[in-house]
Amino acid sequence: MLLAGIKYGNWLADCDRRQKNVLITLKFHKYFQEFLKIILILITLRSIIITLINLIKVL
Repeated sequence: MLLAGIKYGNWLADCDRRQKNVLITLKFHKYFQEFLKIILILITLRSIIITLINLIKVL
């Protein structure tokens, strides 16, 4: 019975550890998505600015 209790305790600790790892992974994924959005916005702005500069040069 004691051995079963120890195994159950270890199983709970493993589950808790896995749950924390999943939460960390989800947070990282969320921040990574935001980072990619910012990079995409910056690239878009850069291309718009370059296009405007080229238009001004032509005029």
